[in-house]
Amino acid sequence: MSKVDNSLNKVCQKRIEDLRKDILSLRTVFLTLGEETRQLILLTLLEQEPKELRVNEIAQHTYLSRPAVSHHLQSLKNAGLLQIRKEGTKNYYSIKKQTMIFYQMKEMFFKIECTIKEKQNLAQ
Repeated sequence: MSKVDNSLNKVCQKRIEDLRKDILSLRTVFLTLGEETRQLILLTLLEQEPKELRVNEIAQHTYLSRPAVSHHLQSLKNAGLLQIRKEGTKNYYSIKKQTMIFYQMKEMFFKIECTIKEKQNLAQ
């Protein structure tokens, strides 16, 4: 293995260690998004953007019960993906725009892509 290959391999190993930390820090988000109903709710909110939706509106769009929607909204909120605006006794839900989560996910997938390309170059 040449010095360049050895150096590139060390860079890849460091990036993989960083990826381990990234995956751990985003674990809750991935587990939350791994549930099909939550994906449906998130997509419903995206489709209605920039409009905020109430629980009953989400239930109508998704054909889920209001208690089921409320349960899944709480999980999405706990993962840092949603924001809630309260107006009297009414809650309005939307995707959280000011969050580092989407940036962290983008960076994590970029690191994965770079590592795969570099590993392929090393194998050649």
